[in-house]
Amino acid sequence: MSGSCTLYRRLVFPTQGCRLVFSAAAVFIALTSAREAEAEPMGVEIALRAGAGYPLAFGLGFRAGASIESLYFGVTLTNYFPRTFSPAPPPGPAGQGVSGTETIQTLLYGIGLGYDFKPVTWLTIRPEIGVGFATVSGTCSTNPGAAADLGCLADTGTNPYIEPGVTGLFGLGTHAFVAANAGFVIVPHGDGSVVPLIAEAGVRF
Repeated sequence: MSGSCTLYRRLVFPTQGCRLVFSAAAVFIALTSAREAEAEPMGVEIALRAGAGYPLAFGLGFRAGASIESLYFGVTLTNYFPRTFSPAPPPGPAGQGVSGTETIQTLLYGIGLGYDFKPVTWLTIRPEIGVGFATVSGTCSTNPGAAADLGCLADTGTNPYIEPGVTGLFGLGTHAFVAANAGFVIVPHGDGSVVPLIAEAGVRF
């Protein structure tokens, strides 16, 4: 004789039917949980960042942003410490006796827009595009009258930049993560471009 089980007081099912009910419920809950985990309708990220990229020196900063479904929007600020160069003198007689050093410090701040791909649960690949401003402060130390010949920057200027790049985020448990970012900072009205490599450590809620 087949057994039976009782669900919620008076609802009685045969044992086989009861197993089917519980199995269907378990599958439904598992699928629902997996879908919710995959979608991640909204999340907030806060991270500290550090890195460098020639001709920039070592820099520190932070990033904060939010993801809605797979779309990411955030803000970044990175301050690169002063770096000292020895500009090459002009060729020929004009360069005789011309020498000096130049020290520059760079601050990058802007916004970014990206899209998240999750090939596995613990890894997020985020292609992104950033725009913002680069503020460069420079000082010169040269022999008298040589600053102009060396093209030495002794001023502070701010120019817009655009930065295509990609970030890989590696989950560490429920909230913590580390990340690696590679971008290509293009300053249309500045002096060329920079390829900074950035490491991050942060939390996601």
